[in-house]
Amino acid sequence: MSFASREVTSNNAGGGGGGSPLVRLYLVGTAATEVVPAGYTSCLCEVGGAGAAGNNADIDTGDVGGGGGGGYAAMLIAVVAANTFTYTVAPLTSGRTTLGTGSPGVASTISGTVAGGPISLSSGTAAGGVAGGGSAGGVASGGTTNTNGGAADNSGFGGVGAGPLGGKGGGTGTTPAILAGLKYGGGGGGRFHAGTNASGVGYQGYVQFTYYP
Repeated sequence: MSFASREVTSNNAGGGGGGSPLVRLYLVGTAATEVVPAGYTSCLCEVGGAGAAGNNADIDTGDVGGGGGGGYAAMLIAVVAANTFTYTVAPLTSGRTTLGTGSPGVASTISGTVAGGPISLSSGTAAGGVAGGGSAGGVASGGTTNTNGGAADNSGFGGVGAGPLGGKGGGTGTTPAILAGLKYGGGGGGRFHAGTNASGVGYQGYVQFTYYP
């Protein structure tokens, strides 16, 4: 499975408004600038956070624990051409190769002040996997819709990524593809420590802007 960050832009409007929505989905960006195109009056802003990595537990005494799932926040706001947003996309969360707690899944964010006023969306930070499971998902904030990421269960599975594009959490075992959280925002599964093999990675987050005429 490839976790290479990339940017996808899907334009269904044919340019200049055209009566149809314009969708821009970003899978990479840190403090990046989004410029509102001409011909649109509102924008649905959405952020999905990264899932956290699972823990790496002692095979004799430890308990596996998955990472929490990424949160989701959304807000529809009025815009005019040349308004700007600042956004950051949460990258994937690498699995842990040594004994201990998994790394947290960081937040995706959108901020700025546009025609409809200020906006500050955050998917929240998902907690890394710990012994016994139960790590919390990201606590979303700032939106008219705020959905927390799913918590990891108590059997080593990662939490579910929240929102319409949220993915399932990773499972337990030794195969990276099984341990890995799924797109977007699925928490990684926990694993028993063996050599240098890593625990499950948390799938990256995303930022999406959908413009309406």
